[in-house]
Amino acid sequence: MKYCLALGMCACLLLFPARCAEQARSAMALWAQAVAPALFPFLALLPVLTSEEARDGYERLFARPMRAFRLPGRAASAAVVGLMAGTPAGATAAGRCANALSPRQRFTLGILVSGLGPVFLVCSVGAGMFADAAVGARLWGSMALSLMLGAFLCARLPETWFHGRTAADAAARGENAMTSAIMGVLSVCGWMTLTSVIGGLLPEAAQPYIEVSRGCFLAAQARNATLAAFLCGFGGICAGLQNRARLTLSGVDTRWFFPAKALCGGLCAGIYRLTERLRLPAMPETFAPYRAACVCAAALAVLALLLGIGKFTGHRRGTAQDESETK
Repeated sequence: MKYCLALGMCACLLLFPARCAEQARSAMALWAQAVAPALFPFLALLPVLTSEEARDGYERLFARPMRAFRLPGRAASAAVVGLMAGTPAGATAAGRCANALSPRQRFTLGILVSGLGPVFLVCSVGAGMFADAAVGARLWGSMALSLMLGAFLCARLPETWFHGRTAADAAARGENAMTSAIMGVLSVCGWMTLTSVIGGLLPEAAQPYIEVSRGCFLAAQARNATLAAFLCGFGGICAGLQNRARLTLSGVDTRWFFPAKALCGGLCAGIYRLTERLRLPAMPETFAPYRAACVCAAALAVLALLLGIGKFTGHRRGTAQDESETK
């Protein structure tokens, strides 16, 4: 099957070279302007954000909320990174704690971390495509809530629906943090280019669902924020294939991945429609040229604050326990 698809792709490249080249250039330009700057900092810092010390901090803070998804507190680090950094950093972070999870828990966590980052949605989609950063902020909030609802429902599915797989250990593969970050960002470029070329040969009605960046651009041109919300929850075929590839390495049974993401897309569109009337404060014009840097710095600051609170809480608990044992 894959061989036939490859032959068909080569035939399209030969029959429509100009059209395919234009789609490839457009995808690479969009990747360089919107995706790579928002994704690379989180991928480079991923080993620190998911280290043992960081996991302890996340676990102290989010152990109880994670019970709603029937996940252990150790999975909180991947969930937070997934919501703050997006695809594929979240799926990579999930792989670092997959060995301690059951097959259903791995799938639930895979859905929870399969979203898009706030830097991309607020800066690229909101401010860049819709000319309104508030739209991007609403899209991210709706997407985050839809992923939580989707993961909550997936956690209630029968365990027999999922099969266990062997998870590949990133440390055993000898991955270097910076090399892994560079290769991760470049792999996103490859996926975007390939799916954009294929999508350019499909009917126009199907193109928004192939690659989420292109889909949001088309939705912005049509002034259809509800469609953009569905695409943010669904993630598009391109992001879905990336997540599936990484989650499969983490031992996740991904047979139900796309149906679950379609459900998240519907939930995200519904939530966005409910929140359209909310008015968010505009960013001061002084900081507008540095919007991407501000949002990225704010996201990293939130992660650092959460880790600091978790570490401080754990230190106080440890001190109190030592004092009680001394008495």
